[in-house]
Amino acid sequence: MDNSKLKIKEAIFREEFDKLTEDMKEDMAGSNLLEEIDKYCIDNSIPNVDEQVGKLFSILVKTSGAKNILEIGTGVGYSTIWLALAARENKGKVLTIERNSNHASIAREYFKKANLKNINLLNGEALVLLQNIDEKFDFVFIDATKDEYIYYIKLISTKLVKPALIVADNAISHAIEVADYLDYVRTDENISSVLIPIRAGLELSYFN
Repeated sequence: MDNSKLKIKEAIFREEFDKLTEDMKEDMAGSNLLEEIDKYCIDNSIPNVDEQVGKLFSILVKTSGAKNILEIGTGVGYSTIWLALAARENKGKVLTIERNSNHASIAREYFKKANLKNINLLNGEALVLLQNIDEKFDFVFIDATKDEYIYYIKLISTKLVKPALIVADNAISHAIEVADYLDYVRTDENISSVLIPIRAGLELSYFN
């Protein structure tokens, strides 16, 4: 093999190795940070999903190949980071909405620590912001004001790239508050929906 071809192969290898190393560093940073955020939420009584739910998100995003993820209800960013880490493997991104300005500010700091460049956080009322969003999504996570779930689903139904997955939190813990949402996704003939009884209860819906 001549010298020029060898140098090209070495350059390609170096580029791929550097990328792999960077991804590994980001994964490790993300893992440590998730523990930090989880502890912060516990210490400050901030509602949050847990690691089991985060791992489920990771599996769903990776296996579905989702690239454009919408999260309604950022909190301080725990679930967002799980979603963003998984989306990164699909070369995807996360748009997340949080109404609480203090939580949004904390989440932004955590995103910086995680060094994730595929997260866009909007601070404001989801029902207002969603009306002005033209993007299409193939995965949605809803964990915000419970009695607004039904309005979220109706707003985003025209913003889905089908087939799409939607996960709604608190389907067990707040079953009464989200009853109209649950009725909607469980009776629509174009939606297949199932309750996953972990944590506060997740309603997983497949839009086709």
